[in-house]
Amino acid sequence: IDLTGTERLHGDFATLSTQLAALFRHTARIAVAPTVGGAWALSRYHPTSLNVSPSLPALHDALHHLPTIALRIDPATVACLADIGVYTIGDLLTLPRHTVAQRFGKFLVYRLHQALGNLEERLHTVEAPSRYERSKIFEPPLTHRYAITHAIEHLFRDLVSDLHRRSITAK
Repeated sequence: IDLTGTERLHGDFATLSTQLAALFRHTARIAVAPTVGGAWALSRYHPTSLNVSPSLPALHDALHHLPTIALRIDPATVACLADIGVYTIGDLLTLPRHTVAQRFGKFLVYRLHQALGNLEERLHTVEAPSRYERSKIFEPPLTHRYAITHAIEHLFRDLVSDLHRRSITAK
């Protein structure tokens, strides 16, 4: 959840996180961080199920001891890093970025920069599916079933016609 600008509604992020944990009856892992990658890493790999790192320095400290897989990289890269003794994000941070990119690819450095807040990462939201509906209001009382079936037939024809028009314009 992007919490930007919501502090006035719930107070600080720690309070909101505690409330969310209670709402989920402590069955969810909750992390608040200034980056998407940081929140993702903390929510999945931090030892505590509730973690709040609202600033970049606090996030940097929190990510330091997490495994490299927390950067959302493939297991083969994690295994290659382990072969040279790099098990945590902190270990990775001790290496020069250009040699890491040369040896393991730019994607690893890209993910590291995203997690640390050096590169922007946008949330990709999913649009709600379009709803197609028709309705008709009748004056009560309805005494004949024919009026209802006749109205349903007309509503259905209108709906199909509208769907057909939309499918033609969408192409």
